[in-house]
Amino acid sequence: KDKVIDALIPAMQNADAAPIIRQRAGHILGRLGWQPDDLDDFVHIPAGKFLYGDDKEELEIQHPFWMAKYPVTNLQYARFMKADGYENKKWWSKKGWEYREKENWQNPRYWDDRDRNNPIFPVVGVSWYEAEAYTLWLNQEALPFEKPENYRVSLATEAEWEYAARGADGREYPWGN
Repeated sequence: KDKVIDALIPAMQNADAAPIIRQRAGHILGRLGWQPDDLDDFVHIPAGKFLYGDDKEELEIQHPFWMAKYPVTNLQYARFMKADGYENKKWWSKKGWEYREKENWQNPRYWDDRDRNNPIFPVVGVSWYEAEAYTLWLNQEALPFEKPENYRVSLATEAEWEYAARGADGREYPWGN
């Protein structure tokens, strides 16, 4: 198992490899129980001005914030589920709990789909309310950095997400245009 993992990590991380090869390597790595050492890391985003949207309008985020380094994975979301996240009303907003009850949500859609529930793949099939409940639960969990006293885990606003993803200069992609 360790030899297979050691051989697949470079294949998955090889930017010159065909995307399907990288995806397949990642799929096998996730099934073998591998996860990146920095899976739960957050990246500090400073306050500042940035170019927003297709028109590159200048906006300013007046507060520093942290954003998870990776999208929330099935492995991370499973921690919420294991902690009775779907049964504990305290993690849900009033409207979110109403939807959860009405729709009888017990887990994300596609949770049982083997092609979509790989432990290291981003969780899919969650509603905004489920994502909100996850962040409320995550607030009481230990994070890999010291959270300032008045900070809380929340869903990023559209502007925060774009600033973190595109940088101050409004790149098309995080790595450039």
